[in-house]
Amino acid sequence: MTIRSTRPFRVDLSAIIIYPNSREVALASLGFLKVLHILGETTALTDSCYYPTGVRSEVISRRKRLLIGVRTRRDVASFDLVGFSLAYENDFVRVPEMLRMAGIEPLAERREEPFPFIIFGGFTMASNPLPVADFADAILVGEVEPVIGDVLTVLEDAKHRGLSKAIILEKLAAIDGVFLPALDNHPVKRVYAPDEAIGLVLSTDRRSHFGEMLLTEVGRGCGRGCLFCSAGTLYRPVRFRSTVDLIDSFARGRRIGLLGTAVGDHPGFADLLRHIVASGRSAGVSSLRPDQITPTIAEFLARSGVRTIAIAPETGSDDLRKRIGKRIDRRRIIDSVSMLAEAGLKTIKL
Repeated sequence: MTIRSTRPFRVDLSAIIIYPNSREVALASLGFLKVLHILGETTALTDSCYYPTGVRSEVISRRKRLLIGVRTRRDVASFDLVGFSLAYENDFVRVPEMLRMAGIEPLAERREEPFPFIIFGGFTMASNPLPVADFADAILVGEVEPVIGDVLTVLEDAKHRGLSKAIILEKLAAIDGVFLPALDNHPVKRVYAPDEAIGLVLSTDRRSHFGEMLLTEVGRGCGRGCLFCSAGTLYRPVRFRSTVDLIDSFARGRRIGLLGTAVGDHPGFADLLRHIVASGRSAGVSSLRPDQITPTIAEFLARSGVRTIAIAPETGSDDLRKRIGKRIDRRRIIDSVSMLAEAGLKTIKL
């Protein structure tokens, strides 16, 4: 999947974004699709790649047996910028493997030439980038929207002026949100996207894990404060897209996937489901907190086509839930399951 912009190109760079998992998982990742969309609007050439499976994968060239872009069929190593979207720790082991598949030296300290410049990003990089830091030239440790423009500008200038890798790193060190493993004790200040950048809406195709679905980011962050939750900590402050804007975005989809750290906390969550039902669309909601479920919400979920929902008790006792900051008692959990079952949901995951 490649997204090209109709606007004038802003930077003279070629970029490819890699998701180190299967095509089906990659095409269902809002984070991966979001970065692909941003690069498509800001670089002269954008492509994507994922972990090859099968004997004749479309991302392995038949002649050179090297990793290539899905659309351009260009060698990954020929792009100016090679980015990895890292959402899950289990994908870390594929990073050096895929760099080798591309004909790129995995260890950053052994790569003397500045291009291709290797950048990592994604949720796990905001949590703990150190397990894969040796393979990256730069790592985005916060949200991508407020950072990527400055990074691309530095790389474009370096390409045109023939700057060394050391000078590139020195320039990137001045940008908040960029971790540079080669610079010892380099302080990094995490940055967050402005409210107007929240709520990207992207379509997946039938080959993705979700099939054809309109992935809709309803908000970012969670204010609940559960002590064990990385997402609730890393994506603060809480930011929600307006109900009106979200409903307007539904116009181009039949299956609407509602995504976010705390989807059920959106102040207009019931209205969103009501609109989806009234317009004859179907909804996708992966999980809800038990204390977000009401008879009305359960009914709208069932009527919008949701058949499976996850709720998360986290522990088997009220005392342990209190200790980890999830203050939901056993009675509320049981009541939520009853409401979902009575509404017609067939599968409830804990």
